[in-house]
Amino acid sequence: MYLVFPNAEGNYQDGRNLTQRVLPKLLKEANLAPITWHQLRHTCISALAEAHVNPSYIQHQAGHSNFKITSEIYTHVSEGMNRQAQTALNKVFLVST
Repeated sequence: MYLVFPNAEGNYQDGRNLTQRVLPKLLKEANLAPITWHQLRHTCISALAEAHVNPSYIQHQAGHSNFKITSEIYTHVSEGMNRQAQTALNKVFLVST
């Protein structure tokens, strides 16, 4: 397993240090709007779903006891999902001439 934000020794960060010091600094350096750790969690889970990652894997990574929690609470419809659905419907209903 690889850590996204390891501490100086390569181990887990202290959670408070990560959310109160590391994340805000990284967002500022990347010129990104503030986002909470929990919002990042939702974003990650939604991105995995959009990429068609196996739902059991997503559930496992999120640490949820069942996929219903993952899908109903953490997975959000994105623009990419909208485009995928639109493309699929176009293939089914539009006839090329």
